[in-house]
Amino acid sequence: MRAGARAHGTRRTVRAGAAAATVLVLVACGTGSEAGFGTPTQQSVGEVPGERTDVEGVLRVEANGCFTLELDDGTRPWIVWPEGTTMDADVVVPGTTRATDGDRLAGRGVLVDASALPGWENADSYAHAFGAFCDAAVVGVVALDEVDRR
Repeated sequence: MRAGARAHGTRRTVRAGAAAATVLVLVACGTGSEAGFGTPTQQSVGEVPGERTDVEGVLRVEANGCFTLELDDGTRPWIVWPEGTTMDADVVVPGTTRATDGDRLAGRGVLVDASALPGWENADSYAHAFGAFCDAAVVGVVALDEVDRR
């Protein structure tokens, strides 16, 4: 085998190994048996820094599957859910509440830029990968500490 061919095969193996490791990390961050990225959650109340306020809006399931909260001013920040929230297709389950597109939600949390998310500065982190997919750097983030259907 030529040296160049061997090097090319090694690069392919390294790339495949890196891709597999990324998939394992993303699967480990999800909850339950969810496919894809899982449900973006805080690991504890207040994990995303900022001043907490009452938050209310309409849950939207975007065309790409991302959950946003349509606020009264028309903005639709990407949602980072409270710890323990799970997902079942296009239904999200924070605690005992089941909510889907069009449901009005109310809770407490913080509205921030994506850069406030823990690990955002690391392009390989779960928060950055998921947030970038959901356009969080453009639409912003609402990190919920608690939420319920209205």
